[in-house]
Amino acid sequence: MRAQKTVGTLLNRSLILVSLLALACSAQSARAADYAFPIAGDREVLWWEEYHWDGNLAVDIGIHPGFAPGTPERLEFYRRAVVAVTSGEASRLDNPRGGIAVLLHGDDNRTYYYAHLSSSTITETRRVSRGERLGQIGRTGTWTQYLDPHLHFAIATGHRHGFDWAADINPVTWIERTFGLAPSPTTTEAYPLAEPSGIPLFDEYETRESFVETAAGNPLLAGTTVAPRRPGRVAVRAPLTGIVRIHVDTPLGTRMQITNARAGWSVIISGAIAPIVRHGELVYRESLIGFIEGALHYMTFHRGQPVDPAR
Repeated sequence: MRAQKTVGTLLNRSLILVSLLALACSAQSARAADYAFPIAGDREVLWWEEYHWDGNLAVDIGIHPGFAPGTPERLEFYRRAVVAVTSGEASRLDNPRGGIAVLLHGDDNRTYYYAHLSSSTITETRRVSRGERLGQIGRTGTWTQYLDPHLHFAIATGHRHGFDWAADINPVTWIERTFGLAPSPTTTEAYPLAEPSGIPLFDEYETRESFVETAAGNPLLAGTTVAPRRPGRVAVRAPLTGIVRIHVDTPLGTRMQITNARAGWSVIISGAIAPIVRHGELVYRESLIGFIEGALHYMTFHRGQPVDPAR
């Protein structure tokens, strides 16, 4: 008799668990039906991380870094539309950092911010429907012009206007709860505080342009340009311990950024680089991270401010 009761109890608990799972799936389906993903098209080729690289409550959604420049997947992504995640009122909010940008005041009493678009269908404030095209993926903006095209996406509670507001909803969590899509895996391993050390080449090199010269030509590229003394393929070393992010299709060639968020340091290495590490991986100072042919452009930043690499 006791065994029968035990079996009955287990069956009841199983039924309850199944019911709860069904309700959870039903709720998620309902949420997904109420919203459109901010980028139209196939989501399988997209990449976004759990944390924004500078600590802001935002997400950068781009093409998976494994797709090389010129591949059909990458070229198709560059033509993608960004769309209204919900119905509401859309307006332009172009600005130097965000480039061509759109602000959507949703009917759900939230504000959605889309930045770095290459173009926008919003020329004046107007009503839009869920899934309606707001613009096209791009890389407009002060710094983003040197990155792979992507969408910068942020969410705030209430209807915020102009620039005097800050995101207070985690968009990665929102995407996961709404669409059941988790962020791409990246390294979460702890790493020590560190600062940059030396030029990121194992070989001897010569300086082509100094920090002062590059800053005079373009303050946004203030750094130093160096070239190996011997021709051919030479090794690139990590000058900093931190998380690496790789953009393979930029005006400066491949761009590798290593950030030690704990110490507030970042380095940027650009050129004809063939990385041997993965986007989002933890790299250690002095480790081999790739190979380069020709000149290398190198920049260092401390808490967002450019610093002479030869300091």
